[in-house]
Amino acid sequence: ARLRLEGERVDAAPTALFAVLERARARSLVDLLHARPLSQVRQPEELRAGERKIASLQMQLLRTTNRTNRQRLLEEIFRAEEALAPMTTELFSRSRRSARAPVTLRAVQSALRPNELLFEVALGEPASFGIVVNRSAARVHRLPGRALIQEQAERVVSAARAGRDVQTDAKVLSTTLFSGLRELTAHRRLVVSVDGGLQQVPFELLEQPSAQGRRLLETHIVSYTPSASILMMLRARAENLDTRRIALAVGASPQASVGTSGTA
Repeated sequence: ARLRLEGERVDAAPTALFAVLERARARSLVDLLHARPLSQVRQPEELRAGERKIASLQMQLLRTTNRTNRQRLLEEIFRAEEALAPMTTELFSRSRRSARAPVTLRAVQSALRPNELLFEVALGEPASFGIVVNRSAARVHRLPGRALIQEQAERVVSAARAGRDVQTDAKVLSTTLFSGLRELTAHRRLVVSVDGGLQQVPFELLEQPSAQGRRLLETHIVSYTPSASILMMLRARAENLDTRRIALAVGASPQASVGTSGTA
């Protein structure tokens, strides 16, 4: 309701609409990214011992083919995981940091590249709203209601999954979303943050209305983010990444047959 109220104002301010949208979108993932890495939280010995026990039981489960033994091991794993649940919950609670300050629109703008455009869409009825953001400006982009956009999105997705020609359906959805989106011509990088059925749409198949039928795949670099807050957090984390830490992960199947490579 607050989103609709802010979006329908005649002088709709992108700052107010952005704040409402970001408080609601991908909150669980934002909190997870904001938490301290579990590697930095001291784990009690009882928890580490329980994890080693579960790992041992799982290896036994992989190696046995006896139905009775498999059932017994599954029950033991279930009991062991139940015993660890309170400690795991406590560990995650200790990983939480102090309350996170809301991400501002200005902060997101500073995280964007010079040739990058963020297009964040919130579906609703009777109207939907998009926030169009680049490094120097932001505005509200009014869109049709959820039902119409969802219907058009489903047609594109269905055609793509069935291997049919998506050009006609993609053009219709492109017109709905991009008409009046003048910033798209001047920015070759498009970051998309959407909800509902639009999350299934490969935006690379859509067309810029002024591009004479050329798909975004040919004219733009398209990327996706669950929310603008997550985009900014990931970019800030990448800047602070310690490149000296290198990991090599190797997996193998204990049931690999003779003469067959079991590594991945």
